[in-house]
Amino acid sequence: MHERQLERLKRFEGGVFGIGDSWPRSYLVGGAGAKLKLSVVDWEFAGMISPLIDLSQLCAHLYLLCQTSSPKVKSRAKMYTLAMLRAHYTHTPGWHYEIGYRADAWMLFGREIIINTIEMDWWHGDEVKKQADMKAFGAYGAKIVKEAKQRGSISGPLFEDVFEAL
Repeated sequence: MHERQLERLKRFEGGVFGIGDSWPRSYLVGGAGAKLKLSVVDWEFAGMISPLIDLSQLCAHLYLLCQTSSPKVKSRAKMYTLAMLRAHYTHTPGWHYEIGYRADAWMLFGREIIINTIEMDWWHGDEVKKQADMKAFGAYGAKIVKEAKQRGSISGPLFEDVFEAL
């Protein structure tokens, strides 16, 4: 995936400006309703990237947040994520959702689940839960990576089935 993305970006074929390391703490959200404001606070890896990369990274973090949070937080995060995914699909140019980009997005989603399961403390010191979850999350991320090409061929909002099943 990475080599294919680099080749496209060298030709500016399908590149978009993105954050490049998208996760919940990269953003500040303020206001409400019509006065809702979004700010990006982490520009370290910003630049030209393939479409759907930021969305994939953010959704992997939100998936892990849903899996490790209280029922109240999980419900809100799930509702937010599904609304975001559907709005993104509806309002993003169609070429962003071409099969190759979709497959790349699914692969990155799975990889980010694996990486962030290892790198971040989702368990607040609960080692027993951490060990049980790490194995399950790693296996799920690996399954997504293996299925990326097939999942990429299915149209509609990305990751919708994952979050609906939570």
